[in-house]
Amino acid sequence: MSRTVILLIYVFSFILVLTTALPATHDDDVECNVESDFCSCSFSDGQGRINLAPLASPYANEPAFNLIPSDPDHSYSYAFNPCLPFNDGTGCSVEDDTAVCQRGTRTGGGLSISCGAQRNTSFKVTDAKTKEVQMTIVAGDQGRIAIIDLECDQELSGDAAGSNITFLKEEPRYHYNFKLRSKCACVDGCQGGIPQIKKASTLLISIGSALLIGYKFPHISLIRQAIFRSSSFDSLWFINTGFSALLSSTSWLEFCL
Repeated sequence: MSRTVILLIYVFSFILVLTTALPATHDDDVECNVESDFCSCSFSDGQGRINLAPLASPYANEPAFNLIPSDPDHSYSYAFNPCLPFNDGTGCSVEDDTAVCQRGTRTGGGLSISCGAQRNTSFKVTDAKTKEVQMTIVAGDQGRIAIIDLECDQELSGDAAGSNITFLKEEPRYHYNFKLRSKCACVDGCQGGIPQIKKASTLLISIGSALLIGYKFPHISLIRQAIFRSSSFDSLWFINTGFSALLSSTSWLEFCL
């Protein structure tokens, strides 16, 4: 056997060993990188994204998914809003960036506790072939973590009303497991961004009511003073003054009529 043939055999053997030893690139290496809205992620292979933004509720006191029961005894219930934080009781608030909130019923303590903050959201691909994704939201309080399995269902609508979320279990302790079934859990299933935040119009309603009462009863001049006191009136003074005037009125029967 010539030296050339022997050399070629060695070269091919070396290439075979080298290619076997090097780590291969598998579909399992696909990641879903969280986007700036904290409720969407893009696949690292460039093949689409998961977008939960259309499910978000724009109201600070009305999460998209509310009163999620925890167990047959309903010791606790949960609330979840993608993208935007919300208020719920004393332990969950916009200031705390709440994404998932646990509420205690009478048997569960009656408290509300944040189980996850929007800014601490991450996504993990659990099945690269089907692009199934798991959403993890960390609260940072006593190690509380909300883990939400996203299940694609093309038959459902791409909004919160047409989607559903269920509580699975708390295991281990302070790890709250959910499953969200939605069209938005599918790859490129939903389009669009976060809805514009809407503020409650309580103050406008209060002002309108005060105007009506004030002009119906001219002798209650304090109400008009509260409204037109200045262009930047003190809202607390307005409320206190308005209520004082109403309570001092003796014309409730006339008002009701």
